[in-house]
Amino acid sequence: MNDDTFDAAYATFHPQIVRFLRGMLAGRGDAADLAQEVFLRLHASGDAAPEGERVRFWLFRVARNLAVNELRRNSIRERLRAFIRPFIAADDPHARIERDEQQRRIAREVARLKPDHRAALLLCEWEEMSYDQIAATLDVSVAKVKSDIFRARQALRAALAEGRSA
Repeated sequence: MNDDTFDAAYATFHPQIVRFLRGMLAGRGDAADLAQEVFLRLHASGDAAPEGERVRFWLFRVARNLAVNELRRNSIRERLRAFIRPFIAADDPHARIERDEQQRRIAREVARLKPDHRAALLLCEWEEMSYDQIAATLDVSVAKVKSDIFRARQALRAALAEGRSA
């Protein structure tokens, strides 16, 4: 991989990788440092580096693997802090407080998902990847992706319906 190709991949995918790692790590590690590791590995792969659209899948797969290793190394339960930013400005302070609490509840419940379920859901919802793209990124079958996303959504619905919170 030449320097221009690497620079283009870094400029294009670095923000997405950092955002994905923040979701995966749930604030339990430095997403920016892990993102740097992802790109160091890409650079170190030299001529064996993936090309074209495959580089995106490769980067997310490496990021996911590093995140799971980081979570294991720290022996933590999967938690996700509120990274959902409000998209609609609320003029009413009460509405803003209510919306912020709902976002924290959702973030807590996403944090309780299994890492495979959480990764598939984040790639689907935050990165807007197709099932085929998620399967390629996580190196699993499309059927597993569909199952993981279904189970993640089912678990979130059930937890939110119960009104459970941490």
